[in-house]
Amino acid sequence: MKKKMFTSLVVLALCAPPTWAASKLSLLHIKNTHAIGLTAGTGWGDTFHVGGTYHYYFHRRWSVVGFLDYERGFFEKSGFQCINFMPGIEAAIWQPANWLYIHAMGAAIIGWDSWQNTDMMLSRQGPCVGLALGLNFEFYALPQLSFTLGAGQSWKYCFLSGGDTNYFSPKFSAGIRYNIQ
Repeated sequence: MKKKMFTSLVVLALCAPPTWAASKLSLLHIKNTHAIGLTAGTGWGDTFHVGGTYHYYFHRRWSVVGFLDYERGFFEKSGFQCINFMPGIEAAIWQPANWLYIHAMGAAIIGWDSWQNTDMMLSRQGPCVGLALGLNFEFYALPQLSFTLGAGQSWKYCFLSGGDTNYFSPKFSAGIRYNIQ
């Protein structure tokens, strides 16, 4: 069910740009504006994440961002879940059309991880810190509404109750943003 919803969002975002291109929107990120949004996505198919986003554009090409994500993963007999807060910076690196922006993003990760193994009846949890880097495409349907498709890579170091660990995790996501004008 989750994969079908994610696939539907991706197809919608990819099919809709030609209709947006036909419009005469002259869109620019505007200094001192805000945007809020929702995202959902996956890692390599064994995880999913959902979350909220906040953007404050302090320049036409630069914004301060904040992400709050819930992530859950399943790996045979073990699984994990985590909550991540990620403050960072997003830069509009290219605008190939007046309805499309390509962004690069970098953020710090502050989170809480919880790992479980059902066979061994083990459970570990603790705080974590890390870094995230990524790219996204932002498609404008209206000046107030845009859709995003993104890919990123994060690294986290976790101080778990049974021993510290670190790991990398890919993320692919689709989202929607309301741009407050």
